[in-house]
Amino acid sequence: MARHLADEYPLKSAAVLEGWASLNRSQRRDRTANARRGLHDKFERDARELAAANGTEMSPQELAESAERLRRALFKRLAAKSVAARKARSLRSRIPADGEAP
Repeated sequence: MARHLADEYPLKSAAVLEGWASLNRSQRRDRTANARRGLHDKFERDARELAAANGTEMSPQELAESAERLRRALFKRLAAKSVAARKARSLRSRIPADGEAP
């Protein structure tokens, strides 16, 4: 099972959360701008690679649309995995332990 920073360093994690809590919306957006830009660039690279593999030329508008579809596909897959994990966790909690009545 994966270990999280919060498990190992609860006080450090609490300080990070408190820091985020003190920021207003524009400050949070500014703090995550590089990560969002990097992810956007990754989807554009992926769209460009797919187009090249298919031997297709794309206009900048088509490239942006393709990158957006790739982004949406990733988040739909993540959402499906989240639903499956919640469902599995819910089913496990309903299974009685050995010797318990159902």
